[in-house]
Amino acid sequence: MAEFRGYAVGDGIYLIDSFMGGIPDFTAVYAVTGSEGIALIDTAVSSSAKSILAGLRFLELDADDVRYVVITHLHLDHAGGAGFLLPVLQKATVVVDELAVPHLAEPHRLMESARRALGKFAPLYGDLEPIPRDRMLVASEGMTLELGGRSLSLLYCPGHARTHWCSVDSATGALFSGDALGVYLRSSEMVFPVTPLPDFDAGEMRKTLGRLRDLDAPATYFPHFGKGGSSRKMAQDSLEALEVMIDIIRQGLSEGQERSLIVEHVLERFPAKEERERMLLIGNVQLNLGGISRMLEKEGGGGRGLAQSV
Repeated sequence: MAEFRGYAVGDGIYLIDSFMGGIPDFTAVYAVTGSEGIALIDTAVSSSAKSILAGLRFLELDADDVRYVVITHLHLDHAGGAGFLLPVLQKATVVVDELAVPHLAEPHRLMESARRALGKFAPLYGDLEPIPRDRMLVASEGMTLELGGRSLSLLYCPGHARTHWCSVDSATGALFSGDALGVYLRSSEMVFPVTPLPDFDAGEMRKTLGRLRDLDAPATYFPHFGKGGSSRKMAQDSLEALEVMIDIIRQGLSEGQERSLIVEHVLERFPAKEERERMLLIGNVQLNLGGISRMLEKEGGGGRGLAQSV
């Protein structure tokens, strides 16, 4: 039997723990409920489908009422479960970035690329099941998904990924941020930006963080993990952390420091209160090294060898 857990985190908003890789409090899926339907925000990985469906049943939410599955971006821990859920969510339409549509319809090339990039971690992220094109809806700026008594409005938020979309709930004003702001470490009261290869764009991320800061949503829902504070605070914290991290990595690369030493310097600046959160930070800093190193290489600031090695 799949592990599952679901609970209310707002007015008509529920968090379903995906138990990605069997790990609790790692990757969340959100259910937003209206009088005429439900929207799921993200799907975690393929192996999470059973936990998500069990969570819906536990919350007494009918799979036939799910009208939309909103994919925040085309990373496997957010989009991987969609094709495995659709046979049960028979009335649902997948809302996704235009660039993601061909990859979800014919996922073999994406999976080959993902397996190469993930290496030994590839089994944790699983496979992709093809999604029929007629069950996908291309996201657009300002698109409104009506649920009855409330709606979700889509915002294009690149930086972490070119395919990234956030959404705002009309009933509460809350923001579903995907990975646009990074990860939220509740115990450490920390937001930490995530800048992975291949398409991290620092300029776009700064614009997105500024936009979400100015949005000033009263609450922010993170896939990694849980409900945070206002988007003004969350985005400002993420923006400041981004600049600090870039400076640390730039200096480390210019001095020829070993990768492990650069990671330690970043962790010293962003201390986690719990060992579990420290381990999560280590993984994200290692991802971030690749994206920021590539950025510095393009700027002429070094980092060529590191960018090519990750």
